[in-house]
Amino acid sequence: VVDLDDLLADAVASRAGTLARLFPGSTSSAAEAQPAAARLELFEAVGSLVERIAAQRPVLLVLDDLHWAAVPTVLLLRHLVQHSGHSRLLVVGTHRDEDLAAGHPLRDLLAETRGSAHTTRVAVELLGEDDVADLVAAAMSDASRGQVGAVARVVHRDSAGNAFFACELLHHLATTGQLDAVADAVVEQLPIPESLHDVVAQRLSRLGAGADEVLRSAAVIGPSFDLEVLARVLDRSPDDVLDVLDEACRATLVVEVGIDQFAFAHAIVRGVLLAELSATRRARAHRRVAEAIEKGGLDQFDELALHWRSGGDEARAIGYVARAARRDLVALAYESARSRYEQVLEVLARDASASASARAEAWLGYGTAVRALGDPSYIDSVIKAARLARSTRDVEVLGEAATLSIWPGTFYFNAGLPDDDVIEVCESALAVLDANDPTQARVRVRVLANLASHLTFVDRDRRVAIIAEATELAARLGDPALVGVVLNAEFLCMWEPRTHERRVQIGRELTRIARAIGDAEFAFLGRFFTAF
Repeated sequence: VVDLDDLLADAVASRAGTLARLFPGSTSSAAEAQPAAARLELFEAVGSLVERIAAQRPVLLVLDDLHWAAVPTVLLLRHLVQHSGHSRLLVVGTHRDEDLAAGHPLRDLLAETRGSAHTTRVAVELLGEDDVADLVAAAMSDASRGQVGAVARVVHRDSAGNAFFACELLHHLATTGQLDAVADAVVEQLPIPESLHDVVAQRLSRLGAGADEVLRSAAVIGPSFDLEVLARVLDRSPDDVLDVLDEACRATLVVEVGIDQFAFAHAIVRGVLLAELSATRRARAHRRVAEAIEKGGLDQFDELALHWRSGGDEARAIGYVARAARRDLVALAYESARSRYEQVLEVLARDASASASARAEAWLGYGTAVRALGDPSYIDSVIKAARLARSTRDVEVLGEAATLSIWPGTFYFNAGLPDDDVIEVCESALAVLDANDPTQARVRVRVLANLASHLTFVDRDRRVAIIAEATELAARLGDPALVGVVLNAEFLCMWEPRTHERRVQIGRELTRIARAIGDAEFAFLGRFFTAF
C-alpha cells in the first residue's frame, strides 16, 4: 500500500505527520490539546488517502470479522462510509450477528446505514442439504447421486448447516478415507472430536524427527506465526525451521500465508499440539516466545503482554499493556487506551511494590484518554498523576499533567470558582520546569498559560505577571504556536473593559499567526476574539 501513495510513504518513512500516528514509532504527541479535532483530522487523512488511491484505480477494502473490532476501528469505518463519495471504492465488511454484544459500536453503524442507497446488506444463510450435496459432489467426483445424497444428509445433520463445520467434516472424512463408508451407510454417527484429534496426531507422527518440537513452539506463539520469531524461540536457523514447516505444509497441518508467515490449517491442529504440553512447560514456552519477540525489537506490545502473562510474569505483562495503551493514545484510539489503562491501574493497585512513577504514568495516561472522550472527571486522574510525579520529582509527567489541566473547548474549569487542586498541579510543575532547558521551557509556557486561565477570577496582579513571563519565554523560544497559546490565555484571563484595545490586538495577532503556520484553531480564535 505504501507504494500506492507518496504521502503515505513519507509518513511511514519520517514517522511524522497525521498518518504516521497509525504506525509504530510515530513522533506525534499522545496528549492533544483538542483530542476530538485531532482524531477528526486523522480520520480525514485516512479518508483522503483512500480517495487518492481510488482515483488511480478501483479499490476493494475488505474488513473481516468486524465483530472483533475495537471502538476506534468502527468509528473510522463509520467516517469512511459516511464521507467517502468515490464511485471506485467498495467497502466489504463481514461479521457474525451472534457475536455482536448489545453495546457493540457496530450495531449503531449498521442501524445508521440501514436503508442507505449506498449500502447493501447480505445475510449469509445456513447451508441447506442441497448446498452440502454440491460440496460432497465436488469431493466425490466418481460417486453416484445416491452416495452423494447419503453423505450430504449426514454432513448436513452434524454441521447444522454451518458452512465452516460442513467443510471441515468433509475434509476430515476425505483425509481419513471414510467418505465411502458414510456413502454406503456403514457410518451413521461421526465421532468428530476424537477422530479429528487422531487425524492430527497421525499426521504429526509422519513428520521427521524434531517436527513436533517446532510445531509445539509455533502453537504457543499463536494461530499464526512468524518464521524469524519461531527460529529464535528454538535457537535454530530460519532455514532449518523452514525445512520442517515445508513438510508440515505438505501434510496440510500448516499453510504459508505470506513471506516468512505461516498459520495452522485449523484450530484443532494447534489445540492438539498445545494439549501435549503440561502447564509448566507451556508457561516456560510462553516466556521463550516473549524473549524471542523482544530480541526482534518489534513493537508487538499486545503479543508480549499475552506471552508474559501466560508465562506467569504479570509485572512484565502489564508493562507492555501500558506501552500498548500509550501507542493507542498516539493513534488517537482513546477507547482502547482507556480500557488498557484500566487494566494497568487494576494490577498496580494490587501490587504493593509498584513504583510511584509507574502509578503516575498510568493515572496520567488514563486521564488523557478519559479527557479525550469528553468526561470531565478526568481531572481527578490528572491530579493523582501529578501528586505521584511530584513525590518522585518526575518533571515530564508532572509537566504533562499540568498542561492537561485545561478542559478541551474551555479555558478555565469553573467560572468564578478557582480549583485549588488544579492550581496546585500547575504551581508544582512550574517549581521544577527549567526555563533554560528548551524542551522543559516549551512545557513551562503552556503551564503558565493554563495557570493564568485558572486564576481568571482572582489575583489580577499575579495573572499579569504570569502572562508577562509566558510572553517573554515564548518569544525567546521563537515558536509562533506557543506565542498563540499565550495570547489566547491573555485574552481570556484579562477579559475586562480596560483591556478592550489589547484584546482587539490579540485577535489580529492570532489571525496573523494562524495564516503563518496554517493553524485552524488560531484562525477561529482570531476571528472570534475580533468579534468581541
